[in-house]
Amino acid sequence: MTKTEFELVKLLTENKEEIVSRDRIVEKIWGWDASDNLLDSTIKKIRQKLGKEKIKTVRGIGYILKI
Repeated sequence: MTKTEFELVKLLTENKEEIVSRDRIVEKIWGWDASDNLLDSTIKKIRQKLGKEKIKTVRGIGYILKI
């Protein structure tokens, strides 16, 4: 797992069972106005490593870690 992927999983873990907005994730992980594609591709890579069922998309809002 890359450092960025780890930091994103850590952020979701710290807020487990809570929706974390896309804007908050981008701000905390990249600290600049990252593209939606960058976030989406990072989430996709994490899902491939952890399993699709672990991170759920809340359409139009963000993501939630299901444990």
